Amino acid sequence: GICFISLEDETGIANLVVPSDVYARCRQEIHGALFLVGEGMLERSGKVTNVKTRSVVSVRQ
Repeated sequence: GICFISLEDETGIANLVVPSDVYARCRQEIHGALFLVGEGMLERSGKVTNVKTRSVVSVRQ
């Protein structure tokens, strides 16, 4: 399956598209994070922005 994570700031919304293999590797980071950084391929279609992730990490203060 695929996990979708919505990110929002003052400029709009973007979706992190997290494939099952990335989710399995990064599950603890995803569930325990206040802030996330997703690395991958940016895709835009009209007003929709997606990032097909290769990795997801949490940002700690």
